[in-house]
Amino acid sequence: MRPTPFPHCPRSDENEIAEQTIKATSDFEHQPLKRLRWEDLDHETARRLVASAEQTDPRNQEDLLRSLLARGLIWSDSDTAGHYATAAGIVLLARDPSVVFPHCRILADAFFNEFTLGLPKPAAEVVERLVEKRILGGVPVSRLYPKRPDLANLLLVSASECTTEADMDALVGALKEVL
Repeated sequence: MRPTPFPHCPRSDENEIAEQTIKATSDFEHQPLKRLRWEDLDHETARRLVASAEQTDPRNQEDLLRSLLARGLIWSDSDTAGHYATAAGIVLLARDPSVVFPHCRILADAFFNEFTLGLPKPAAEVVERLVEKRILGGVPVSRLYPKRPDLANLLLVSASECTTEADMDALVGALKEVL
């Protein structure tokens, strides 16, 4: 029997939570992604995000939509003429991202280019699995606060104006696989 790299074994309740998480994420991966319409997003947060990134305040909704499209936070459906959030747009602009991503929670209402995800397992383990997929997907909060075991499942993620839609999609896809 190989020794485990972790200093403790999971308690029975942790095993039960892990099993529930695996079932939830497995089911989640096989369902269509719920669409969030532009109307369901936090427009004030979107405006502030664009204003900060572009050092200018969008003059009207059309300018705001154009900027969000260019940044890969929303997409336009030509069949319905509607605008919908991408995965990154859901995380950044949805009033409650857990409606679409039930296995991840956004833990703060205010952030800069960073946000914290609450994961169903230790973030350090998730980061290692992401690195194996050649994705640098964040920093475990436990690395910043090593004496706080209660922060082990928190992952600090950053998305700037330089982050491409392909990068965001790669991270989302890899997180689905490792969670």
